[in-house]
Amino acid sequence: MNPRWAAPSSARVTTAPSRPAKPSGSVESVTRGPLPAGGPGHARTPAVAARCGSSSPVVARFGVTARRGAADPPPTRRCPRSCRCRARRCPHEVRNDPRRGVQAVSVPGTLPWWEDGERLFATALGRLTDEEFDAPTLLPGWDRRHVLGHVARNADALVNLLTWARTGVETPMYPSTGARDAGIAEAAALDPPVLRAEVLDATRRLAEAVRTLPEDRWSAPVRTAQGREVPAAEVPWMRCREVYVHAVDLDAGVGFEDVDDEVQAAMVDDVFRMWDRRDAVPDVVVFAGDREWGTGAVAVSGPLPAVTAWLTGRSAGDGLQADGGIPAVPVWL
Repeated sequence: MNPRWAAPSSARVTTAPSRPAKPSGSVESVTRGPLPAGGPGHARTPAVAARCGSSSPVVARFGVTARRGAADPPPTRRCPRSCRCRARRCPHEVRNDPRRGVQAVSVPGTLPWWEDGERLFATALGRLTDEEFDAPTLLPGWDRRHVLGHVARNADALVNLLTWARTGVETPMYPSTGARDAGIAEAAALDPPVLRAEVLDATRRLAEAVRTLPEDRWSAPVRTAQGREVPAAEVPWMRCREVYVHAVDLDAGVGFEDVDDEVQAAMVDDVFRMWDRRDAVPDVVVFAGDREWGTGAVAVSGPLPAVTAWLTGRSAGDGLQADGGIPAVPVWL
């Protein structure tokens, strides 16, 4: 998602934001279908489901309403200090598993977020004519072809991580940075109808990998393209970041205002965690409604969509206010 990686040619509101109409060929059919019995499941109370912004059909399709066994302990949060998840669902939950005597990662509430994100990306894609594939995007250096190629190849890269988790055999997201760039360029060169189909087919492959991963393998360690070791349960969230942000990048009438507030807040959480890992947190404190991030000296405030766009590098701070001007912030990914 960082242009430097590219191979360029390279608390929830009571009324949810309106969503664009689904295009024909949306990915709803791609991700439909319950996870197998005994597969990844996570009990969700109605209050938690509401905070996640998911309707019951979405939750049921992913099987995340599966009941925990009576012997299973309640979930506990173990988030980095910078995580702002105090009053809402956190995408980094773990639970104690006495059967293994270790901290086993449970599948979090990001599965319905992921489905909504795939649908939003398909909405943006469905609005593009074949002739518009060559136009630039909101991501400097990337045209729409390369964004679409990247999203397709990213799905396959995440399948690699789930294969690694399932088999225990190291299967990196990409063999190398060069191979990643070549894969994006190859996909970008496809004819528009073929590229459209490839995006959806890659999503289907990822959905199948998620559905078929045994429950006890969600805690298996895998490694991101940036070299960070994470449990396989983080894969759905990794995909969320891609599809939501790149749906906006396509510049097809989808903006962060079309993204659920909880998802946006989780993205901002993620941005601050990434900065914290690199010891690069800027000297800012950011306000969006009743939400707050950071402890710096420069106060920046504005609507959550404007905050999300700025912190993810999709705007220079349009719609935000700050004393002395909007400061530059480090890259996210």
